[in-house]
Amino acid sequence: MRSSLPESHFGKLRATEIAHRSDHFWSATRSITNSTCPGRTPLLLAMVAPSTRLRSVPVVGFGHSEPRGTSGIGRAIAHGLAEAGADVVPTSRRMAHVDSTAREIEERGRRTLRIDSDVCNRASLERLLKAIVEAFGKVDILVNCAGRIQVAPTMEFSDDDWNAILEINLEGTLRACQVFGRHMIDRRYGRIINIASIGSFRALNQAAAYSASKAGVAALTKSLALEWRPYGVCVNAIMPGVFVTDLNRKL
Repeated sequence: MRSSLPESHFGKLRATEIAHRSDHFWSATRSITNSTCPGRTPLLLAMVAPSTRLRSVPVVGFGHSEPRGTSGIGRAIAHGLAEAGADVVPTSRRMAHVDSTAREIEERGRRTLRIDSDVCNRASLERLLKAIVEAFGKVDILVNCAGRIQVAPTMEFSDDDWNAILEINLEGTLRACQVFGRHMIDRRYGRIINIASIGSFRALNQAAAYSASKAGVAALTKSLALEWRPYGVCVNAIMPGVFVTDLNRKL
């Protein structure tokens, strides 16, 4: 069922609960819970009281087949974080989307960079990290929101189609966590937010590859939350329901 709530309703829900409650290693025990992840789109990323305002530091999102770091969910997240006081670096494969989202971040009074990247290309992620560190000195928060979905009977899925979805949704998330996670572990501080899905734990009709990939994202998130907890790196996942975005508008 699609939400009828306006986008702004979610834009001011729980901006820094993920960033601040994690100081008590909240993610290790509650990294994947529906009660703390009720919505979709601009996602829990902008309820900020003056005493809990986000640090002015870079935040990174990713997009791939659909430029989700710079449209749809990713764009809404970028807006929410900028309004919460963070400098935000949105990124995807499509430079036109990167530029338009970066301009919107600047209109909100925050700093940004214009760099494209691809979660299927580790070298591009390493180049992105290097550029951000050179410009801002560090990355405190990583948002992984690259995604691809294909609705079709499972019997008709080719190996290539199946592997492409897992490559972007699951392996791309892992790749970004590895590249930026090393930087965060070295600094003994970091917050990673992976965008999973309701398909992580509920069956979706004719979306077996997508659901399998997002179940993997949920499992990966829980594993990293435990593994990286001693280094001050909190890893959480948000499991959205169905909202209209460019990714699913035609489904």
